[in-house]
Amino acid sequence: ARPIPAISLDRRKKEPFESKWLSWIGPWSFHSFIGRLEKERTIPSPYLWGMRGEFLPSILDGLEIGFFRMMQLGGEGRQNGFSTWMDAFLSQDNYGANTGRRDKSLEPGNQLAGIDLRWKAFDAPVALYGQVVGEDEDKFLPNCLMFQYGVENWGEWNDQSYRLFAEYADLTSYWWTGDTRTRNISYGHHIYTDGYRFHGRPIGHWADQDSQILSFGGLLLSENGNGWGTIIRNGKLNEDGTGSNSVSSGYGSNFFQIEIYNFRNYSMYGLETQTTLGWEEIKVKSLSETEKGLMFNISIAKEF
Repeated sequence: ARPIPAISLDRRKKEPFESKWLSWIGPWSFHSFIGRLEKERTIPSPYLWGMRGEFLPSILDGLEIGFFRMMQLGGEGRQNGFSTWMDAFLSQDNYGANTGRRDKSLEPGNQLAGIDLRWKAFDAPVALYGQVVGEDEDKFLPNCLMFQYGVENWGEWNDQSYRLFAEYADLTSYWWTGDTRTRNISYGHHIYTDGYRFHGRPIGHWADQDSQILSFGGLLLSENGNGWGTIIRNGKLNEDGTGSNSVSSGYGSNFFQIEIYNFRNYSMYGLETQTTLGWEEIKVKSLSETEKGLMFNISIAKEF
């Protein structure tokens, strides 16, 4: 998604607590922001409140743990008062469930919450990582789950650094309480029907809801910031062919993409460029048709 106008609060240094009771948490950081989404929505100009914490516990070397929450609330025609924000923060926002409310207009909003782990295996240049995100809440735990996990490797080659990765993302919905609904839930909401999207693009994984994507990639960089990279993606988009999806809206499709990109750093001029050349195929299941073609992109950044 495009950047969202927002104000933010960050912990300045990633340091551990001085208390002996909390020092085991290790170095930690915290970030929070409040932004406002666009006016051209079913509920115009709602707020987006996000927070994220990260820490490196001392109980296991190489382990990193992160957690986050995202809340979509307020907007024109909705409750915007302090009590609404507090109810959202305390997860008191499910109509007829944990709030006891019988008036849907008082339901605070739409939430996401998740946890991610990354573990660098001892001294080996290998790390495993994963994330689970809940679209709903049950007994103060995330429910209606999406998953992402992968493995990465890095090292040195001919005075250059490299990084390789393999990653899988599943954006269908899985309920640990046994609910059989699995489609048209991720990034969606019955009140904020535009869902977790900004100008039509998901505030999350680019493949949007009900998609399963396997990715492989690599990056080779020199000390001066010049280098090459590539990513191959293959999978399914919007599997059942219904619901909202910014890439495959209104139909299910098989997806394949390969990108090759080049980084150049012109330090004398304070310029950085990235040039990308790729090929993409989207095969529409219901029509037995394939949309395919070359992709090209160039971006230029200037430091002042």
